[in-house]
Amino acid sequence: MIISSSIFFTTTFSLPDEKLTQMTFYYQETNAAREPRDLTGIAAVPPVNWTTTNFGMVEVMDDPMTERADPSSKQLGRIQGMYVYASKEEYSVLMVMNLVFMEGSGTTYNGSTLSLVGKNSLLAEEREMSVVGGSGVFRLARGFVTLRTIVFDRKTNNVIIQYNMTVLHY
Repeated sequence: MIISSSIFFTTTFSLPDEKLTQMTFYYQETNAAREPRDLTGIAAVPPVNWTTTNFGMVEVMDDPMTERADPSSKQLGRIQGMYVYASKEEYSVLMVMNLVFMEGSGTTYNGSTLSLVGKNSLLAEEREMSVVGGSGVFRLARGFVTLRTIVFDRKTNNVIIQYNMTVLHY
């Protein structure tokens, strides 16, 4: 004979009013002038060097997030994460990243994070990715971000990308 008992508890939880936040900031990927680099390749599956799309290559990033396109503008935080070249047909990556807002950045987002994931077709004029979560001010965040390349220096491989984000959060 098997005897089982279960006790269920329910609690009421109320959320504050939902907020809409829209912001623009800039991703500064500077490869040439930094040691160690902010972007680091960690793995490649052969024949990555034989493809035009870098298929199979994985890179990890920890780059500045700034208020304006000028690399010397106020730093709001860091963009930390990784991307995987995941297409054999086009130059695109699967990106998984956290936007980490810095303490002392002078914004109401100090210490908060936003999590993004999605496909980034690197040669497209405009791309869109999903905001899938957050912490701190951005708890239970969801939304989207559009990306537009502002600068791509072929000599240094330095890149500046504009992020226009729309986020719902509590």
